[in-house]
Amino acid sequence: MKKIVIVLLAGLTSPMLSLAQTPADLFEKLPNWQSVLEKAAKANKNIFIDFYATWCAPCQEMDASVYTAPTVRDYLSEHFLPVKIQMDQTKNDNPEVQAWYKDAVLLGKQYHVDAFPSFLFLSPKGDLLTMQFGFHNAADFLKVLEKANDLNNAYYPLLKQYQDGKLPDSALLNLAIRTKELKADSLARVLVSKYKNLYFDKLRIESQLTKNFTDLAFHFPTTIHESDKVVRYIYNHPQILDSAFRPGISKEYTSFFISRDYIMPLITAAEKRGKEPDWKDIEYKVTKRYDSKTGKRLAFDHKLAWYYKQEDWENVVKYEIEKVEEKGIENAVKASTLQVNNLVYEVIFKRSMNPAHLKKGLQFIEVIMKNNPHDDEVIDTYANVLYKIGRKEEAIQQEKRALSLAEEKKRDANAKIYKEVIQKMENNVPTWQ
Repeated sequence: MKKIVIVLLAGLTSPMLSLAQTPADLFEKLPNWQSVLEKAAKANKNIFIDFYATWCAPCQEMDASVYTAPTVRDYLSEHFLPVKIQMDQTKNDNPEVQAWYKDAVLLGKQYHVDAFPSFLFLSPKGDLLTMQFGFHNAADFLKVLEKANDLNNAYYPLLKQYQDGKLPDSALLNLAIRTKELKADSLARVLVSKYKNLYFDKLRIESQLTKNFTDLAFHFPTTIHESDKVVRYIYNHPQILDSAFRPGISKEYTSFFISRDYIMPLITAAEKRGKEPDWKDIEYKVTKRYDSKTGKRLAFDHKLAWYYKQEDWENVVKYEIEKVEEKGIENAVKASTLQVNNLVYEVIFKRSMNPAHLKKGLQFIEVIMKNNPHDDEVIDTYANVLYKIGRKEEAIQQEKRALSLAEEKKRDANAKIYKEVIQKMENNVPTWQ
């Protein structure tokens, strides 16, 4: 009986059963493309086409979990004439699929369909509105459908307005973003450059600090430079963006642009000379340009990142410890227990042979253990650090405690690792290699 249950459960995830769950009446059963155009025109409905292939796993997942969702099914049925077109040809194809072979090839060439699934949206007259690609979950796909059904936001009509010289400059960013989504990067760069030069840069600074700025910075970060007035204004008036979006976003943006456009060129120049960057000089220059707090923070962050890149682990450990101590271990643990535990295990324990650094790591993990006395992974970290500094018996005792907790919680993968660690400790084998 158990074997039968297993087979049935396995069948629930098979592509064939998933396809069978797709509502039979969701997609139109029409004989050819011309009949689709005629029915769409008569019903005055936009056309939705799902281009798929029989071997395509994401296509099968769309059938199994997206087209079966009531919200998606209802929206498609109400607002579109939905059609599925198989783009590959197999010996198992039924006559209905075979009848579409010629149209499938023609449509694939016309709309450059070379990835699956691809979704095409057309007007009732057959004019292209927009395209989308790849698997989306039900919630995200519903947004795709709603966006495609918004004729004021349809991509190809907007593009035609631009080509005819009728699209307002203020709408160029939206068109650029949509163009980038369709992977037409060259055109997207042209559009966003025109948007910035013809519209964005002419706005008053206060008017720039809206969704105009965040969309521009997110989708086309290279269009904004650290030397731009808007970056300096954000630095001097962080409350504007922070109150409009979320606390701290102004600091994130200014840090990004200062780092990319001012600090990274200094680092790159030093590397080309075969030298380590002069961190004090970088801190001084950023401080002079902005303030001492920003200069110290960004110079430190880049220094630490540079040591990671060089795999200079002693300096990485040294400055990671300094970073935690400056923040305060209690505050660091409160912010993220997992992050501090990972720092101690992956960086301090695994990378350092310095007894002073290992003792600092032990202090950090002891603070974590006060609030997480029954976390087997924290105890495992504690045991490993104890072992590396020479406190073998205590280490084995703690590792056995971690094992007991893991077995109690049925964390089998962890338990297996802890058994191996105990064996290494008992045989005086390093656990950090």
